[in-house]
Amino acid sequence: MVESHRRMTDKVKEVLDIDGIPVMLGGDHSITFANVRAFAKKYKNIGMIHIDTHADCAPQGLCGFKYDHGAHIRRIMELGCLKGKNYTLIGPRGYWPGPDLYKWMADQDFQWFTMLDVEELGIDRIAKEAADRANDNVDAVYISWDIDTFDPAYAPGTGEPEPNGLTSREGMRLMRLLSSSFDPDKFAFDLVEVAPNYDVSDGNSYSGGITSGLANRLIVELLAGLSLTKKGETEGRPVRPKSYRGTGNTYSFGKPKAQIPKRN
Repeated sequence: MVESHRRMTDKVKEVLDIDGIPVMLGGDHSITFANVRAFAKKYKNIGMIHIDTHADCAPQGLCGFKYDHGAHIRRIMELGCLKGKNYTLIGPRGYWPGPDLYKWMADQDFQWFTMLDVEELGIDRIAKEAADRANDNVDAVYISWDIDTFDPAYAPGTGEPEPNGLTSREGMRLMRLLSSSFDPDKFAFDLVEVAPNYDVSDGNSYSGGITSGLANRLIVELLAGLSLTKKGETEGRPVRPKSYRGTGNTYSFGKPKAQIPKRN
């Protein structure tokens, strides 16, 4: 694994050296450390949004291995490129982590929104706060999205499924909000833990299963948002019916502004 991580770091660095936008697909969530390690070679201070069922900041990982998929956030903090005030976790639920690890996270000034918070506060408000924290006096932003954040009804093809996750509609809106919130030239993204062989849907269909289909759409939405931002635009141009009764596209945080509920 250490050698694999070294190769990943080298490859991401190659993309950054030609001013590309790294978009990585996994695979085990431990790859995020390898990817961010390359990112940190170019950018001294980064913001990070981590969308995941689990906190992934165990001191020695879930399997006792320092660089496993349950420890990558801890390893990234040790690189010195990420301050707690610039980090947000969205979607934790289930049995891990416990109080001790959450206490460590609080001591680092981490912010997190459990699925109960998602229900209470809504996607728009959470996305806005996460983006604000990630953009606060940093050189670049990294987003890491674990597919297990989704409820298994929408993404069964993953190694750590946990009930009461995001719906695909909530996830798509979150992606649309975040994709237009950062400088595309100082940005990287990974989507991890997609495991088609665990998918209970038809893996022989044109989509390769519902988990792979959802992962594909997330990447398309990300690239669309980044493209709009690079063109200096804040929203797309959907074709509306003459009698359209909706409120328009409110996905961006630029002008025109998204309709974000006021904070108490």
